[in-house]
Amino acid sequence: VEPEEIGQYVESKWKVKVESSENSQQAVFEALDANSLDANQLILVTGSLYLVGEVRTMWKLPAI
Repeated sequence: VEPEEIGQYVESKWKVKVESSENSQQAVFEALDANSLDANQLILVTGSLYLVGEVRTMWKLPAI
């Protein structure tokens, strides 16, 4: 399924803003930047296990 199709489905189903990117690193950094403004936002990563693993290595959780 194309990213745009997934985005359209999520937007229509849950009435949320969806952005997609061809570059996983850029997408993670942009999402984390935007997410730092609101702790209640959700970041959803879809794709292959390879992609999710790559994104996971870039992810740094803030200290509690």
